Amino acid sequence: IAKTAIIDNDLNPKWNETFKIEVCHKANTIIFDVRDKDHAYTEEIGKVEIPTQHLLDGQVVEGWFDINKGRKVNGHLNLYVKYTSMHDIAETYEVDSYFKMRRGCKVTLYQDAMCPPDIPWLNMVQGPPNMPLDIRSCWKDMYYDI
Repeated sequence: IAKTAIIDNDLNPKWNETFKIEVCHKANTIIFDVRDKDHAYTEEIGKVEIPTQHLLDGQVVEGWFDINKGRKVNGHLNLYVKYTSMHDIAETYEVDSYFKMRRGCKVTLYQDAMCPPDIPWLNMVQGPPNMPLDIRSCWKDMYYDI
């Protein structure tokens, strides 16, 4: 579901990466698959498996975990995993984006990028409080705004 950056030529890599992953399916375990990337292929170092029941019970899973390949331990992975239910998140219209959300902005919705000025079956459509619909051209608006 998520992939970290590749750290070249390091026997003690530190990713310091954070992932927010929205899940909608049932799983018994979360598997962290640790690999060594070479030029032509990737070699499996091992896996860390965390039972999801701990997370569903509200526990935060954090600390150092053995990277296992078969019965052999091939290192350790430091993790912090927390599950937050959608029921616990306040309903909001905020979305992750580069620009912060602002109020009072104008949004123009277009029928099409180029719409003829008189479409008979749109004449009955009303705009805001009983005003006639103002059919605009996306291309003209962009030209005048730039």
